[in-house]
Amino acid sequence: MLNALILAAGFNTRLKSYLKNKPKGLLTIGKKPIIQYILDDLLITQKVYKIALICNQQTLPYYRAFLNNDKYSKVILINNKIKQETDRLGAIGDLDIALKELNWHDDLVVLTSDTLISSPLSEIVDFFYKHYGFVSVVRQTNNLKEIANRLGCATLKQDRIIGFEEKPAKPKSHYLSVPLYIYPKESLKLIKSYIQEKHKLDSPGMIISYLIDKIKCYAYIIKNGFSYDIGTIDVYKKLSKNPAKYLSIGDTN
Repeated sequence: MLNALILAAGFNTRLKSYLKNKPKGLLTIGKKPIIQYILDDLLITQKVYKIALICNQQTLPYYRAFLNNDKYSKVILINNKIKQETDRLGAIGDLDIALKELNWHDDLVVLTSDTLISSPLSEIVDFFYKHYGFVSVVRQTNNLKEIANRLGCATLKQDRIIGFEEKPAKPKSHYLSVPLYIYPKESLKLIKSYIQEKHKLDSPGMIISYLIDKIKCYAYIIKNGFSYDIGTIDVYKKLSKNPAKYLSIGDTN
């Protein structure tokens, strides 16, 4: 059994002046909110059983209103009860809170509400069950500046992850980390131990270097497709101005 959790409890720091309290996941690209692309892909992925989304106190009313229709009736909405940015739990803290509240103990897909990729989730899930270890999505890039001081970087041996750095100044590989992960159920207990050992909780990818020494970690590689972290006004305007040019993930109309 496979469940899915969408992390949507950020405070939109880089888009604050543009969004105010509105969540990034509800920004529209091609007349559809970002979160709709993600949810629609989850709903057609046959192996996904349950879906949940965790948000904060500020964005709760927005997500509650969006999810209030029959199409998304199976989506469980969780409020982490955080009211201001200075009290944020970090992505891994939110992951821990959600798992406790949901009492989930099965294989788990973890996604973020502001990232779009070209690969359908069904392909990534098939890759996961073929290897059955922790899976992180990565994208191959020829431009190391795309990674340097900005994104996580994975070092691979074929499709095994053998090293990981978060926002390195000098990336060691051409594989940038995309925030989509699948945890086998046996590894969920490692999230709790990671937190107990006082590691950083900000980014969902920060746990990868911790997991490498404990379980088999694999990379699903996007070689010719796209991934977009819609975290700045420039990226959002680029995609929303011409979605047909930059996106090819179903209906953008």
